[in-house]
Amino acid sequence: MNELKFFDFSKEPGKVLERDINVKIEKPLISIITSYYNAKDYIMQTANCVFNQTFPYWEWIIVDDCSSKEDQEILEKLKNMDQRIVLYRNEENLNAIKTRDFAIKKASAEFIYILDSDDLIDNTALETSYVAMMTHPKATWVYSNSVGFGSQEYLWCPPFDTDKEKKENLLCCTALIRKQAVLDVGYISPEKGYEDWSLWLRLLANGATPLRMSYYSFWYRRHNKGILSSINSNNSAMKKAFKQIRKLAKNVKEKANAIQFPKTDDYISYGAHPKDFDFEMPFIPVEKNQKRILCIFPWLTLGGADKYNLHLLEKLHEEGYEVTIVTTIPCEYVWRQKFEDYAKEIFDLTTFLDKNDWPAFISYLIKSRNYDLLFQSNSIQGYYMLPWIKCMYPELPIIDYVHMEEWHWRDGGYPRDSVAVEKYLDHTYTCSAYLIDIMKKDMHKQKDNIDVVYIGTEHDKFDPEITELPKDEELKKLEGKKKVLFTCRIAEQKRPMLMVEILKYLCKRRNDIGFVVVGDGDMLPAVKEKAQAYGIADNIACLGVKNDVRPYYKLCDLTLICSMIEGLALTTYESLSMGVPVVTADVGGQKELVDSNVGKIVKLYQNPNVDINNYNYSEEEINAYVDAIIEVLDKGDELKKNCRTKILNGFTVENMKTNMLNIIKEKIQSGTNINPDDIKGDLNLAERINVLFFESDRDEYINPDAPKLPLKNVIGNKMWKYKFYRDIMNSRNK
Repeated sequence: MNELKFFDFSKEPGKVLERDINVKIEKPLISIITSYYNAKDYIMQTANCVFNQTFPYWEWIIVDDCSSKEDQEILEKLKNMDQRIVLYRNEENLNAIKTRDFAIKKASAEFIYILDSDDLIDNTALETSYVAMMTHPKATWVYSNSVGFGSQEYLWCPPFDTDKEKKENLLCCTALIRKQAVLDVGYISPEKGYEDWSLWLRLLANGATPLRMSYYSFWYRRHNKGILSSINSNNSAMKKAFKQIRKLAKNVKEKANAIQFPKTDDYISYGAHPKDFDFEMPFIPVEKNQKRILCIFPWLTLGGADKYNLHLLEKLHEEGYEVTIVTTIPCEYVWRQKFEDYAKEIFDLTTFLDKNDWPAFISYLIKSRNYDLLFQSNSIQGYYMLPWIKCMYPELPIIDYVHMEEWHWRDGGYPRDSVAVEKYLDHTYTCSAYLIDIMKKDMHKQKDNIDVVYIGTEHDKFDPEITELPKDEELKKLEGKKKVLFTCRIAEQKRPMLMVEILKYLCKRRNDIGFVVVGDGDMLPAVKEKAQAYGIADNIACLGVKNDVRPYYKLCDLTLICSMIEGLALTTYESLSMGVPVVTADVGGQKELVDSNVGKIVKLYQNPNVDINNYNYSEEEINAYVDAIIEVLDKGDELKKNCRTKILNGFTVENMKTNMLNIIKEKIQSGTNINPDDIKGDLNLAERINVLFFESDRDEYINPDAPKLPLKNVIGNKMWKYKFYRDIMNSRNK
């Protein structure tokens, strides 16, 4: 997936001042270094970025390099805004290099953070950089991916490579650096020209270790000003600067053992047991003048579960709640900026921390933010840490939300995890009554602390009256035909090959039906190839991913969902809200929304536990879909008028938001319902692991002999698929 496609360059940090300023600290842990020269058009946005930092232990040393009188007045006002700002002024213009070096001499912290007066940083930049440095003592400097904005717009995220760095500068100047390391190599640069590049090469020649964080914490303003632009426009100066760079590059004899995130081999292993940091993480406790919630999610990407989370956070934001999001699976910037609209801060742990430090960081967040509630959904690592978190903070209410079971994946997926840690959960919420039944009957959930909250849909947005028809050229071949929409991720779980078989059989009985496929995925090429081989390519239009699927609902007469696994599909809600009947497999909670008044339910003939990659579908199942589609299409308007009415009568997003808001208010007000005495002693690893993973032996969740068996990565096998479970199993034997 292309990050650039989803990235919004207009959402620059620092446009608004969002935090209290003039915070009193005992001593700075980071010295921000800024060389300033006539930057009045940019400095206040940069200042807002500094003031908005989630980590307050900084001093900001600004050195004015003989700017205009107007700029000097602006800097004086800025200095008076916050006691952590230290302002110096050169009597004559020196240049940015000498000015930075002067600021470094004045820095009182162990770490310096170079920030130009026109550049911007994410509000978590200092905190993540500091934690990354403290948890990696061998690191010399910490930097991140960067956003180019202004005259050029781009995302810059190359992995660190010593050989490439010797030939071209992969890095920008903004980074957290050990001050002593800079002093050891003679400050920023001995002479004018490519000073940032010069510093990195001299540090590398001195055995430095860079650490790259893999999120976009730095925004680099591009314009035709500054030292670099003047050098590049001057051939003589450029040749001289490159000559110096080549000389410095020759001094770099060995490849740096760079620390880079995300770490692909960093599976869960918390050692003896989860623990706090072994170094002091200072913080200023927040006052209890506002309700605060910590959310643990897997990622912030496209999907029904993510949309539910986004809608919930939108409501919480409207009601004045402050939300922190922690994510635990590496992902691209797809919906992160959408979540940033409603979350006070976002920490993708995979971008700056080893997994063995995740519990400590979450513990630090809980202590420093003083949360009223922890909300967990669909994160394996979140479930893994919950028992420890609850034992450490027994007064903190914890609730979770689960969307669907997946029997082929870890013998049930997230609902299984929820059941495993039910002892530590105050309440569990699901998207369907069906899932509650599964968790109680098949997963043997013992506590009755579980309820349904339907995810709903945006009825005011998914409204056929305000939606225009699509104009895709590919749709012309389907003119005059009844149209069936198949919109989803084109992957095994959704059974797109079954969709092709259904169309093939439909075409044998009627040639007035065409399929509209909206979505992308690994199986899309196979779908097109199969349709071509069957001679039905003229009856199917594959349109790829669409940012707005509403026009395609309006175009079509029916929506088909033949998935092997669903919770209660968001597609079902959206289709009915658009007045389009649904033919769906009898999976998850689909029958709680789809009945004979709005569509048709079709029996699931395959076994999700073993048939996820089985593309041999029975004629009985194929014909069942064909019959259902023809029946629904023939009923036409008789069903359509019922669809939207059903959504309006209790299945809207507003219903979900109101229900979840009331639940959260009640949980915060009443506090935890778990007696601390009941979990006393569970901090011990052996007990924690036993509760988390092996108490479920009562339903043969994991065979008691599993530690003695090889760990197999087999679809449908009841043994767990991931490498870290071997650690858990081995720990059980110790």
